[in-house]
Amino acid sequence: NFIEKDKIYSADMGIKSLLTYGNLDSDIKIDNPKYFKVHERRIRLLNKKLSRQVIGSKNRQKTINLLNKEYKKLSNQKKDFYHKLSRQIVDKADVFICEDLNIKGILQNRHLSKEVQNVSWYMLQTFIKYKMEKKNKLFIKANRFFPSSQICNCCNFKNTDIKDLKIRYYRCPKCHSLLDRDINAKNNLLTYGFETLKKDGYVIK
Repeated sequence: NFIEKDKIYSADMGIKSLLTYGNLDSDIKIDNPKYFKVHERRIRLLNKKLSRQVIGSKNRQKTINLLNKEYKKLSNQKKDFYHKLSRQIVDKADVFICEDLNIKGILQNRHLSKEVQNVSWYMLQTFIKYKMEKKNKLFIKANRFFPSSQICNCCNFKNTDIKDLKIRYYRCPKCHSLLDRDINAKNNLLTYGFETLKKDGYVIK
């Protein structure tokens, strides 16, 4: 089986940038739309208001109704945005490689849990996966313990200091290349995908 290398795409999922994806020649960063933040802010304010209201009161019920509407709007807009984004990716890619995210483990980290719930990585991965499979395209998940953010894609040096998510750019201690954390992880996942495809008998041209 032959696969064109420019049809092989990978993606790193994050919080600051929802998605950094591309092939060998492209790096595309996708941020959460601003309207997500608008609804999240309204939800926070309504939850604060709710906590101050008397249980069983009419005003509290009104606030609950408004809160449910905001949750529904956010959910619908997120689904619509992720369907459109996943369609763009599937139209470009014959192979898509991404991380096998330990969502349950990440949610146990109280500093990250809220942000991770807000970005809904699993929903986006699910949309991409079923659209890829529907078109008989390949969806590859990297091994959960593959350190995509820690390896320098230029020289393969592994830098364990990069576990800190606050570090967005860093210089490789070995080859001194300046690396964008998200793009570097995306490129490492691309390399992982190439190696997996070759092991499975695919010829990349």
